[in-house]
Amino acid sequence: MEGLKEAPTSAVHRWRARYLARLGDRPGAQRERRRAEALPPRSAFDWFLVGHDAWLANDVRRAIHCFDQALALEADLFWALFLRALGQLREHRPSEARADLTLCLRASPKFVWAYLLRGYVNGETNHPSAAEDDFHRAEQLSDDADARYVLHVNRGLLKLARGDTGGARQELTHALRVRPGGYHAHANLAQVYRQLGELARGRRGARSRHPPGAPAPGALPHARPAASPARARPKQRCATWGPPSGCPAERAPRSWPATIASAA
Repeated sequence: MEGLKEAPTSAVHRWRARYLARLGDRPGAQRERRRAEALPPRSAFDWFLVGHDAWLANDVRRAIHCFDQALALEADLFWALFLRALGQLREHRPSEARADLTLCLRASPKFVWAYLLRGYVNGETNHPSAAEDDFHRAEQLSDDADARYVLHVNRGLLKLARGDTGGARQELTHALRVRPGGYHAHANLAQVYRQLGELARGRRGARSRHPPGAPAPGALPHARPAASPARARPKQRCATWGPPSGCPAERAPRSWPATIASAA
């Protein structure tokens, strides 16, 4: 009927819950979450927010399912594609992750994090030339310290996997100039020193720079390495893609484009 407003959708209630939580209104946020959960997702944005809640709860498989539903309704929903790519990587599906990242780059060709992540995927699946192409493009686009740090760490690991220990040392040293306390750069640089025969220096660097609770060399901070020939040389592989705080996916929804945010 004319003059009647449509009832709020699940996405609206979830959006309200997020803002109330930021304002410190926990009872109000819980009330809105209950209302959201009582409504079935209807729109692509409904499914996306359900998936993002699952992502934040570390329920990767449910998140991927929800992003699938969102993308079935709206194929170019950028953040659903990007987060699904991260989820596919965690689930050891590098080909699917690469496909989603390629779609992200078609939609947003200047999004540096998609190049960094696709470069990592290409390196882990033994496509070093494609990885270097992605890193080169990321280097042209990187405009913040987080992106530059990740770029140099990943490029250093790519060189290390190809036997270029000198080039790996140079890249990891650049990473430490950007972020002097970066654990992943220090741990991987220790591996480079070991390969160069500087065992004492390598042991000292790894021991002095390993913070409490940090993953040991050989483990990724957020995504396990995809299967690749490089895994046969575990001592040469350390934490690669990161840091978590650098990627916009971990800062959403504040970094969502206005076209998405306005949908709520």
